[in-house]
Amino acid sequence: MDGRSNAPPPEFPARLGRRLSAGLAAIVIAMLIAGGISLFLGLQVYSIHKGTEQGFTHTLMAGGIYDTLHLIVSEVQYIQATGMFDRFDRLPNLRRTLAERIRTYHASHFIGGVQIFTAVESLLVERLRQIEADLGILLDQVEKNFGSRVYLQPGDMVRLRDVLDRGLENSRNLHNFHQAAVLNLSRQGQRLIRLVVWLYMLFVAIGILLVVAASLMLRGKVAMPLGEIAGAALRIAEGGLDQRVVVASRDEIGKLSHAFNIMADRLQGRERDLHAAQVRLERKVWELDILHRIGTDLLAFNGVEGPDAILRSVVNHTRQIMNVEAAAICLLIPGREEVEVRSTSGPADAFRVRGGVVGCSAACLENQEHRLTDCPVMRPEYLRSHLPLPLNRGGESVGVLCVGSREERIFSSEEKALLISMAAQIAIAVEHGRLEGEVRRLAVLEERGRIARDMHDGLAQLVSLLHLRIRQAQALIPPGESPRLGHALEEMASLSENAYDEVRQSIFGLRTMVSGHLGFVPTLTEFLHEFSVQSDIPVKLEAEGAEAIRLTPAKEVHLVRIVREALTNVRKHAQASLALVRVERLDGWVRVSVEDDGRGFDVARIDAPNGLHFGLQGMRERAEGVGGKLEIVTAPGQGTRVMALLPLEESS
Repeated sequence: MDGRSNAPPPEFPARLGRRLSAGLAAIVIAMLIAGGISLFLGLQVYSIHKGTEQGFTHTLMAGGIYDTLHLIVSEVQYIQATGMFDRFDRLPNLRRTLAERIRTYHASHFIGGVQIFTAVESLLVERLRQIEADLGILLDQVEKNFGSRVYLQPGDMVRLRDVLDRGLENSRNLHNFHQAAVLNLSRQGQRLIRLVVWLYMLFVAIGILLVVAASLMLRGKVAMPLGEIAGAALRIAEGGLDQRVVVASRDEIGKLSHAFNIMADRLQGRERDLHAAQVRLERKVWELDILHRIGTDLLAFNGVEGPDAILRSVVNHTRQIMNVEAAAICLLIPGREEVEVRSTSGPADAFRVRGGVVGCSAACLENQEHRLTDCPVMRPEYLRSHLPLPLNRGGESVGVLCVGSREERIFSSEEKALLISMAAQIAIAVEHGRLEGEVRRLAVLEERGRIARDMHDGLAQLVSLLHLRIRQAQALIPPGESPRLGHALEEMASLSENAYDEVRQSIFGLRTMVSGHLGFVPTLTEFLHEFSVQSDIPVKLEAEGAEAIRLTPAKEVHLVRIVREALTNVRKHAQASLALVRVERLDGWVRVSVEDDGRGFDVARIDAPNGLHFGLQGMRERAEGVGGKLEIVTAPGQGTRVMALLPLEESS
């Protein structure tokens, strides 16, 4: 698994950016609204402040009018009461002051050339102007009288007093009107200020809530997922490639989490791939090491133990490398539907036999790849997983390497390639052993041929010449003279003749194996024919089914020597008219018996410590020297049976 999936990737719309933009826009709009409200309220407060300031100014102006009227009243009353007419000069000034203040007040209500009066204020101002006009007429009379130092008449005082009272009342009403307006504006300003304060507190509370909500949202939607991703990344950096994060949203953070999980999956897949590659590399190194050891064994092969030791090593390594329960090496027997089990590895119950020859179907031999669906060596329960591979030598199959297991499994291409390499090693070992044996066989045959030629050209010629000279010496003795000398010469002639026969038999025995490539039985047949011709004793050979017997050169030589020695005893001592040689193949053994119908002998006397039958002892030593044994069955007058039992090639 490398984190890839055939399913379409999930969609992650850019919600977080839109949300942040929407939140920022909401905050900006809220700030604009708050600023607009604050600006509006500020303008309202400013307007109220300006109105208050204007109302206060008008109040002061109304108060000034009232004060001026009050001074006029007071001055008139003071002059009238005290008769201090010289103070009447102050009245014109007060009159001008009153007129000026009324005009100033009236002018203050013109803004941009437009007169602004309320209904009440307009009425009061008109009254004041009327009162000022009336007062002007009366003051003219007053100034005239006071200038003439004449007191005002009661009627004039009443009229003046009435005008002044009305003026005081109107100015006071005007003052009160503006004072009430100022108080009203002041109350409006206070209400607006309280509203501003409450709105400020509300905005502060809303701002705090927005900050808390934004903080919680950022923490839950951004900070915590990013922290989780960062922690998972650190754990992955420490080697925990199984770390994953939860995709909790469908926004950019969710996309980042999803991408992180994909990255972790691919990293884990790469780590598994690297681990698998490392395992394969280690196994390949191990396999190459085993192949190297096998090659080293092949290079160190000296032929002393034969190829069996190498085959045992190869088959054990094969079972170990292929991780199977059983392995076997079988070699084909040319011309027969049989295979020879050369080496096995595994439990004993995995094989029908662990050595020897077993039958093989014709289909097995005809199949060039030797895919044995019914292996003749392994038991069926070990063939649930079976892989045979031919052992080829120059395009010719010489055998098969089989591996099997009780567990169901499929052999990989790498395992098959490795098994091919092992089969090549086995084929090399088999061919090496065959060539080594052939070289040794040829060396033995060449040496035996040389000895036979030397004996024929040397010892045989000398014995023949000695026999001839003795016969010539016998012919030179006159008849009837020296009978003792003639008897001695006759005895010497007989001994030399026997010696010549022994030399001829030895030469024949040495030359018997010169054509050993024919096999043991054909070679034995040739030897028995020559023996029958030379000894005039018919010899019958029974070797049915024994043509496939293969022996090492050493065993073949010893076995032929045993047969020759036994037949020599038949010729010399048994006085037999017939001999029988029987070759039998047993389970892993070959038994060769030599029987005659001669006079037999007492085995107990022969086996005595002072027995001088070195020929029988030599046969026993030859048999035991190659891992076999010799048995003699005889009795006086009952013939003799000599049985030699030798092991075939060992296989494990």
